[in-house]
Amino acid sequence: MMKKPLFILLFVLLAGGFFLQACQVTPRLKFGDGSREQWLAAHFSPDGMTLVTGDYGNSVKQYDTRTGRLLNELSFERSENDQPVHLTAHSKDGKYILACGHTLPLAVWDAKTGKLLRSIPSSKEEINAFSITPDEKHVLAIAHSRMLSLWELESGKQLKQRLINSGSHFPDNVQTLVFSQCGRFFVILDGPVFSVWNFQKMELMYSSAYQKKLFDTQIELPNFAVKGVALAPGGLSLLIAIRDGNLIELDIESGKQTKKYQIKPDGDIHVLAVSPKGDKIMTTGFHGNTIVYSFPECKEIKRMPGYGHVQFSPDGKTALTFTKNGRMMLWDLDK
Repeated sequence: MMKKPLFILLFVLLAGGFFLQACQVTPRLKFGDGSREQWLAAHFSPDGMTLVTGDYGNSVKQYDTRTGRLLNELSFERSENDQPVHLTAHSKDGKYILACGHTLPLAVWDAKTGKLLRSIPSSKEEINAFSITPDEKHVLAIAHSRMLSLWELESGKQLKQRLINSGSHFPDNVQTLVFSQCGRFFVILDGPVFSVWNFQKMELMYSSAYQKKLFDTQIELPNFAVKGVALAPGGLSLLIAIRDGNLIELDIESGKQTKKYQIKPDGDIHVLAVSPKGDKIMTTGFHGNTIVYSFPECKEIKRMPGYGHVQFSPDGKTALTFTKNGRMMLWDLDK
């Protein structure tokens, strides 16, 4: 028969273990509308105090990251029945909120007042991705028609357009557009292929090859399919996730591999994020497990459930993930 003190000690240890496990998988905050099974893109404000995210009702919602309270709901100038808003962003100075969606134009609001300032003209097809230039003066967007367009942020005036050759270099699934820190180059992730462009000339510099190299402007990577792309710390190189948990760092300008890292994800990586200080990376995929690693050591430091467009807060102390039905979860990384 087990002695009473030993029984009590065993009970305390087991209870403590269950408590610690529960703490590890419980977010600090869970909020937002989870009625639709869609991992809508969300974006932190530069000070990290608010989050904006898209909605199915032709609107953009602004939440308080401390309480999860809905602060404001921003509306588009024209609305058609229940169109989803799938892209949102803040300008770096925090003055503007930008968003667009299926058949909805790229719109700009005053972040403080919620007033709609302008709707930037777009093609009749939806915008797949957009990015604000590092100097905060322009917006570059790529539409479903594969048209690249450049606008002035302040006036909404269109400055350039260029149709991408869809048959030669790309499948048809643009999901990411990001600028290098210097602003000279931008990167497009298109299905399992990424490409690097000269911003000034709007010309393709090189792209990755899928299955086999067909063009001189293509570079070959191990395992072919690119699973995620992010700017590496410093903003002058790319961090690329491929199969088998391999991360490759490439110099943006030359396309040459500079480093290689190995992590241990639970499955294919579909989203790769780098913390603002560059000391952590975060991955997730359709398997629903989000993992945070130290970088460049690539040691696992936190594991939590989550899908979708995972990202770090501006101070790098909080991670944003999504539930399967689209609710947002905030996780403290210092605990």
